[in-house]
Amino acid sequence: MASSVHKGDVILTTYDSEKQESKEEVQQELDKIQRMQQSALSSLNFARQQLSQASKEDDGYIDLQKQAKEAQSSYDDAVSEATASQTKLKSISVKINNVLIAPFDGIVEVNDKK
Repeated sequence: MASSVHKGDVILTTYDSEKQESKEEVQQELDKIQRMQQSALSSLNFARQQLSQASKEDDGYIDLQKQAKEAQSSYDDAVSEATASQTKLKSISVKINNVLIAPFDGIVEVNDKK
């Protein structure tokens, strides 16, 4: 069966269910990482607050500095992981639906060979 098409017409759309499942898994991973990121930010803010209230002469000041640096590192790691997951999610999302567009006017025929 032949059909007439015009330049820019969508000729074929495909859907990849495996990629959809993968997308859902990555989304769940991203949600988890974002919760970890929020927790790390709370820890970082708390450590900064404690550090700002402490005096350099306090016995625990060095420990507070260490805790603040660890909290910053944890937060930075969470941000990096979230960014990587978001990039992966975008990449998968693009690949779920593929569209074939007519590059010029013409006739398209579908051969259903099995």
